[in-house]
Amino acid sequence: SDQAIARVVDRSGGNPLLIEELALRGRGSTSLARALLRQLDNLDADERQAVELLAVAGRPLPRDAIGRTGQRLIELGLVREEGEQITTRHALIAEAVVDGLGDDVKRDHHGRLAGILTDPTEQARHFAASGDRTAATEVAMAALATTTEPRVRAALLAVAAETSDGPEEPTLRVRAAQALWAIGDPAGAIRLLRDPITGPDELKALGSSILATSLEEDGRSGEAWAEIELAR
Repeated sequence: SDQAIARVVDRSGGNPLLIEELALRGRGSTSLARALLRQLDNLDADERQAVELLAVAGRPLPRDAIGRTGQRLIELGLVREEGEQITTRHALIAEAVVDGLGDDVKRDHHGRLAGILTDPTEQARHFAASGDRTAATEVAMAALATTTEPRVRAALLAVAAETSDGPEEPTLRVRAAQALWAIGDPAGAIRLLRDPITGPDELKALGSSILATSLEEDGRSGEAWAEIELAR
C-alpha cells in the first residue's frame, strides 16, 4: 500500500540496504542495527551526545539545539536537514541508539529536551520522562488553559493525569480518558483507567462507562461486559 511504502521510505532515509531490509522483513535485523551503530564509533563525545539527543527526541530539533556538531553529522550521513531543523537520517539508527542507552542517560536527555522545546505538549512529555513529575503536571495544566484543539487537549490531559500526585488525580484520569476516547484512541483511554477510580460515585460511574465503551471499541467485548457487570 502507499502507506506501507511511505513508512519504509521514511524509516530508511533513502539507504538501499535499509529499504531492502524493511521491505522484506518489516523491521531491521539485529545485525543491521549493530552495523548502523558502528557508524557512531568514531564520533567524539559531543557528536555522539547530539545523535543521542535527536534519537531520544524522536522528531526534528532546531539546528542550534545540537550546536557545532550538526554540519559534521550531516557530512557523515547520520543526520539530515529539514528546513531550519535537523533530524536523524534513519529512523532505525534512532531506535537502535535509544535501545542502547541506560535509563539515567535517557532521563538526562529528556530533561535537556524539556528545556529546548517550546511546544507545551512536548515539554510536558519530556519533563515526565525525565522524572520531573511536578514540572510535567504544571506545564500541561497551564497549556490546557490556552488551547481548544481536541488532540492537543487529550495529550496534555494524559500527561497531567499520569504525573499528578494530588487529590485531583482521579478526575484528571477520567477527563483524559474521555478526551482520548473522543479523538479515537480507546487504547489510550483503557491505559489510563486500568486502575480503579476513587472519589464520588458519579466520577466512578463515568470512568466505568468510558472504560466499557473503550474496551468494546478496542475489540474486547468480553472485558467490556465484565466492566458493565462490575459497575452495576
